[in-house]
Amino acid sequence: MARNPRARGGAPLQGALDELLDRARSRSYFDCLRVAPDVTTTGVREAWVRVVAEWESLRAAPGWSPEQAAALAEAGQVLHDAFSVLSDPDLRLAYRRALES
Repeated sequence: MARNPRARGGAPLQGALDELLDRARSRSYFDCLRVAPDVTTTGVREAWVRVVAEWESLRAAPGWSPEQAAALAEAGQVLHDAFSVLSDPDLRLAYRRALES
């Protein structure tokens, strides 16, 4: 039987999921990857590796409900989009300018 992440011992997993979703849904790509707007391409890559490792560990946890699994997939897509934009210096600059306007 799969363990429910919300069950005893699963509160940290649910908290980590909630925090990831908060960053993915309501903040900028910079916040999603936990980097400053003046980040370098190398900094984006390092942050991406760190954040995706967190996401992968959450995704690998057993017992997520279908809604939680869908939310994890959504967060993963936002993280991918953030990396795609921020890892390209020209796209990153255009994104920064769009945020400032």
